[in-house]
Amino acid sequence: MEEEISDSRSCYRMTRHSWFTQRAFTINKQHNIWDRESGLNRYNKQGCLPVLTHEQEFYRSIVPGLSVSNAGYGLGFIRKFTPDGKMLISFSLQKDALWVFKYKGVGSVQNSLRSCYEEVVDCDLDIDPDLAQDLFNFHLAIPIITEQYSRWTLNREFSIFLENGRYVLLAARCYINYISVPREYYLKYPDIHDDTEIFDYTFFLVDLKEGIVSDTYKIRDYVSLNNNYGVSAVGNLIAITSYCRQCIDILEVHNGKLVSLCQLNKEQETMRREQLNHELHTNGVPEPPMKGILSPLKQQCISHLYKEANACNCCERKERLLKFYKDFPLYEEVKLAKSQFINKETLLMRFEMPRNTSTDTGSEQPSRDTMYFKLYVFYSLSELKVLRIFQHDSKELLHLQRDFYESLRNVRSWHTGRPASSPSNSIYYRFKHDTCIKHCANDPATEYNIKLPLCVDCTSCSPYLNFDVFLYDDRLISPTETPKYMSNRPITFMDRLTSAVNYRIHLDTSQLSNSKRNHLVSFVFHPYEPFFISVQQVFGSIDRSILVNFHMYCTTTKVSQKKDFKSATNDKRQRLL
Repeated sequence: MEEEISDSRSCYRMTRHSWFTQRAFTINKQHNIWDRESGLNRYNKQGCLPVLTHEQEFYRSIVPGLSVSNAGYGLGFIRKFTPDGKMLISFSLQKDALWVFKYKGVGSVQNSLRSCYEEVVDCDLDIDPDLAQDLFNFHLAIPIITEQYSRWTLNREFSIFLENGRYVLLAARCYINYISVPREYYLKYPDIHDDTEIFDYTFFLVDLKEGIVSDTYKIRDYVSLNNNYGVSAVGNLIAITSYCRQCIDILEVHNGKLVSLCQLNKEQETMRREQLNHELHTNGVPEPPMKGILSPLKQQCISHLYKEANACNCCERKERLLKFYKDFPLYEEVKLAKSQFINKETLLMRFEMPRNTSTDTGSEQPSRDTMYFKLYVFYSLSELKVLRIFQHDSKELLHLQRDFYESLRNVRSWHTGRPASSPSNSIYYRFKHDTCIKHCANDPATEYNIKLPLCVDCTSCSPYLNFDVFLYDDRLISPTETPKYMSNRPITFMDRLTSAVNYRIHLDTSQLSNSKRNHLVSFVFHPYEPFFISVQQVFGSIDRSILVNFHMYCTTTKVSQKKDFKSATNDKRQRLL
């Protein structure tokens, strides 16, 4: 009797396990709805998987399987969606105003797409050419470049959302006549001014709710704006890294105004201005500053490195001090290049060798170690002191990226709270990261630490880029907004568990073979709906054209399960990655 009961229990377990296994390896909409309603997962346990797991897996049933080419005419230079997904911002064709469109959703155009059965259609031939107007309603136009900024150019690759998406920070720059540049700039920064162009920058704080420019902030320096490289934000705080002045301006958004809180490394500028005024009144011609004078921030870093080396035990102390004295000429040469907020009280800064570096080693060409030499400094804004310093070849910093990438990036979708895939929250992404490090030809720490600090404001949290749910080639498409090189094949997204093809991204590849230049494409993902935009930069024989495509969910589109030859041959390798 006991054996029969035991056999029946084991049979029940096997039946229940096979049922949940079939449910786990399916992309059926009804099964995913049942899983989301019941709260059960493939392991038949509640709370075993992270929050929103079923919501993430539900996206594999509703995918943007339809690619509509030539569909975005009239939207201007598309930038990105607001964090809540309700509006799309873009720049006008004259690059002098900000256009704001209200997004209706993919459900509003399903009737016009009911005859689309293929994976790719042409908007001009197969469907209503007013598809963009059906998806987006023009809301307002906010003028940015007015008459007083007639010589200014709006940067199309820079935008940062603040205050939960109510404000957006834009930037414009103006070429200045070097005759009008104060000669103090040449005297204060002689070692980096020769290869640094100085511009006038104006940062515009745009209120999307009121439709006005609420405040502006101007500086004269060199700030890298492409992909938000030189500007970082967290909450209502903004950090602007000035390469020429070697300082960081900390701003705060308060009631629609940009309030200057402090300026790191300001003491160097104040001291040098006093010296220049004294020399102008005494000698008439000021002398360039001594190259050995260190800024207060760099002095803090060097003092921290010395104390760290001197605090080691007797066995390591001598070796660490010898390395410190050996690298001291490099510590003097490095310049502040980039910074990023880790949180509201901690800042990550990168010091690197300036361009056209020449050292006193006697060799004309700098060595590889000299060119790639970098310092990564964690700095406390509340205590105004250096917390930790890593060098470019630090293995510890490499492991910090893998295990605490979310803490370094600190970005999530403001609609669902879902983080983008990273080595710290995805086992598949971590395995891929470890595999790339293992097969790295050069020093892996030097190759991967260079990504820090991160451009956290250029990351998409779309669920269709979830590495735990979908399998795709991240060399062709990734959560970052950096443009990618186009491929002559469609970008295939497969189910992570079943290896079934969920959807493909089809781009216009007709002119790839006719041009010797690499064509670029950038993707603008909606934060939570099955819709995104691809913007192709097509280089012709004479000029460059912009091609905008829509990729969206369609109820009638049938995604073919036929895989590409390249995907089929590498299916085993992709299943591991």
